[in-house]
Amino acid sequence: MEDAYARSVVEVLDFFGVDPTKGLTDSQVARHVRIYGKNVLPQEKRTAFWKLVLKQFDDLLVKILIAAAVISFFLALINGETGLTAFLEPS
Repeated sequence: MEDAYARSVVEVLDFFGVDPTKGLTDSQVARHVRIYGKNVLPQEKRTAFWKLVLKQFDDLLVKILIAAAVISFFLALINGETGLTAFLEPS
């Protein structure tokens, strides 16, 4: 019954053969599970933590800023600058 929401309570109970005071019997439950399947939501596949972290960097502006920092590090190495102050600005 696809339109049970539009039917009266008596019609739905008669269609499924249910006594409203007792509910479904064990045999009815087993038969309905075979016909309609279990009444559960499917489990969603979990995303790995490292994929969630990498997804945070999936923005063009962030990628441009990371590339600029890498280029700045290389320029500091090429210029021969040493010490902590040479790498402070790019970081």
